[in-house]
Amino acid sequence: MKQSVTFQCLYLILLFLMVAILPAYSIDVTVGLLAGSNNLGEVEEAAYNWAEDNYQSTILIANDNGTFKTDGGTTKKLDDYAVL
Repeated sequence: MKQSVTFQCLYLILLFLMVAILPAYSIDVTVGLLAGSNNLGEVEEAAYNWAEDNYQSTILIANDNGTFKTDGGTTKKLDDYAVL
């Protein structure tokens, strides 16, 4: 019985620490989908829609000079994104 109470106390402490510490380590993940043009295929569009629903997402289109721009025309660095 004494061990059961000890494990319950340890479990509650662990639970409290997770609730207190995890939000401090949460980060925003920005996803960039590299595309050759504004026209996405069926698979690419489904992947982008999923990423847009779950994360902050942007479609990046390759320019002729090797840089990338958003569908709005803004030039972006690939370093701005956590996942490509």
